[in-house]
Amino acid sequence: MNTIVKDLFLKILDMSYMGGWLMAAVILTRLLLRKAPRWLICLLWGLVALRLICPFSMESSFSLIPEKEPLSGVMVQEPLFMTEEWQQNVTVPTYTYTGMENTGVEREVKPAGSVISVMDVLAFVWAAGVVLMMAYGVVSYYRIKKYTDISLNVRDNIYQCDTIDTPFILGTIHPRIFVPSMIEDCRMEYVVAHEKAHIRRGDHLWKPLGFVILCVYWFHPLCWISYILLCRDIELACDECVVSTMALEDKKLYAEALLSCSINKKIITICPLAFGEVGVKERIKSILHYKKPAFWVLVISVLVCVIVAVCFLTNPDGKKEDLTVGKVEDPLENRDDTSAESAVEKESDVRTEGAADTTIAPDLNRNGIAEEVRLMDMDDGQGQRLEIWENGELIDFEEGYFAHAGRTSIFLCTLEGEDYLLRYHPTMYQGVCTYDYALSTLTNNEETVVQSNWVNFDINFGSPIHDGFDPDEIAAFMDEINDLLAHSVQMLNTDSDLLDTFEKEGRLYDSLWWLDVWEPVFSRDKEISLLENLKDFQTAMMEVQESVTPETMGGLPITKPLEMAFYSGAGAWGTSLILNPDGSFVGNYSDTDGLTVYVCQFHGRFGTVEKLTDNSWSLTLEELELDTGRSVGEEWDEIGGDYTFHYISSEPYGFNDADETALKTGAQFILYSPDATGHEPGTELYGAAEFQSWMHERKEFISDDDILGCWGLQNVETGQGFFSDDR
Repeated sequence: MNTIVKDLFLKILDMSYMGGWLMAAVILTRLLLRKAPRWLICLLWGLVALRLICPFSMESSFSLIPEKEPLSGVMVQEPLFMTEEWQQNVTVPTYTYTGMENTGVEREVKPAGSVISVMDVLAFVWAAGVVLMMAYGVVSYYRIKKYTDISLNVRDNIYQCDTIDTPFILGTIHPRIFVPSMIEDCRMEYVVAHEKAHIRRGDHLWKPLGFVILCVYWFHPLCWISYILLCRDIELACDECVVSTMALEDKKLYAEALLSCSINKKIITICPLAFGEVGVKERIKSILHYKKPAFWVLVISVLVCVIVAVCFLTNPDGKKEDLTVGKVEDPLENRDDTSAESAVEKESDVRTEGAADTTIAPDLNRNGIAEEVRLMDMDDGQGQRLEIWENGELIDFEEGYFAHAGRTSIFLCTLEGEDYLLRYHPTMYQGVCTYDYALSTLTNNEETVVQSNWVNFDINFGSPIHDGFDPDEIAAFMDEINDLLAHSVQMLNTDSDLLDTFEKEGRLYDSLWWLDVWEPVFSRDKEISLLENLKDFQTAMMEVQESVTPETMGGLPITKPLEMAFYSGAGAWGTSLILNPDGSFVGNYSDTDGLTVYVCQFHGRFGTVEKLTDNSWSLTLEELELDTGRSVGEEWDEIGGDYTFHYISSEPYGFNDADETALKTGAQFILYSPDATGHEPGTELYGAAEFQSWMHERKEFISDDDILGCWGLQNVETGQGFFSDDR
């Protein structure tokens, strides 16, 4: 029996290792997909349960779980306690079971019970913990069941009981809904709707299953976190199911019912599914601000969940092969140190096809041991993976993708005899550019940034939202990064534009590729400096990308009020706006944090309206008044039903400047019609990256067929946007 328990414990340890990666991935995914419907997150928890229950799993080259030798395949007996006689007369062998009939090792069989190993003790502790947890669950169930022995059947499977103070479901095969006798009739229908939704979704089965898994993996911290989050997501998903068809007033009543039935117990029980059991504050925020997820949110969420499942529900197949492996004991062995110039030439003499120079052996963690650099293609052919090893241990890795969003460029930079990782990211989206770099070490095998810098600029000179172009600032940054590149060798590079530039220059030097694609409007002069070329480029582009000549209009290009909204979907906040044809508007901002509510009511008017293009108009803020009735920052309490709400007067979010204070008269906005597009320079939305990020349904403007699809109002000061719901 002892061997059976120990073997089972070793198998559970193996499964907990694999399941731990999936649990961590789901916890992270849950944070990232805050807009996703909760039922989708519950499905991910179902995959976690499958991973922790099933003793077998498929192998996949897409698995991101680090390979590890199974404990259940290698069982080591290390004596924890031996009798004195045994120590004197017996040589204790080490037993290693590898699944082979004959390993050539002579084994000695010891008498049963003569040795107690560490694994024996751990297996016993684990088994005892499982029994105690299970016993706790059973006792909890029967204690609650005893409270409901005296109850009145109201209708169907709904029972009223005097001895309980919160509604819940009890039972698995024939679940019953129990509600307190003191519950008000006006709240009864919301409570019952919630509990019935639980039954339809099968939550009365899923939560006990989660508790049983927790009993088995009680030693794993992530399992406790996962169970707590599962309980929260079950409730959130149920709430979404109930309020999906409710009007705002019904949502408020439902939230009040939730507050009135909330319980304060923190202890985790196997049952029941109580109406106000967990995360009351989070649930109220979700209920009051629930909005059906946009289709693109659902698609992206499903895609992310599929990726998580493929990468963490499968085991690694162990078939990855290094494309190039190189190791040199002395990092300076092949360098010519006779002059600084020759050293720079040697360090910069690298291939530019994207492969790393693996003949290098850096010392990035400063311990005097040369590291090994490996580069391999990803199995899907979409990128490459760089790994840095030391004495057979992986100390750092990076993955770069050929697609624009995943481009990665990493170099080994050597300054004054010390090695550094240099990460360089020159990015451009619709003419809006962000160039940044970070110089770091791997001290204690942890990446530590020691120097960094960045520069932003915009080459859409004719756009009304042009964000600045400073030749001196750009040239200074490029001098800085090029000086570092001159002392570097290439390790990983999936940026095709940067690779082409290196090949054209014949060295690691970024000359800004986009300066060469504007002929005959602008041609680079190789006889002058980069700074002078940037100034000439600015002059030439301002001549051809002339600013739009606005045409004054008598009013807004709308015939009826526009209902618009500004929100991210990631929190319980939002600003609603009604924009009238005469330029006047009224707005309301609110953000709920439990019983604390941030509010701002405001109104105003746009004065000058100027037509920029057929689908965009410039608006000048003529008036903005706050109607909250309180000064900004003032706090007060109001009683609503059985609860006291704490209010805080706030700024008009969406009608604020970069300092988050209310806009002043003269502030500029741009109104876009549903036909606005942004596929090329000169179109309305080209370069409006910040504005596009606030769209209800994010779009890629690739051709003139890709239109905004709804009315949009952009705050030019912050780039934030309001959108009408024309879907």
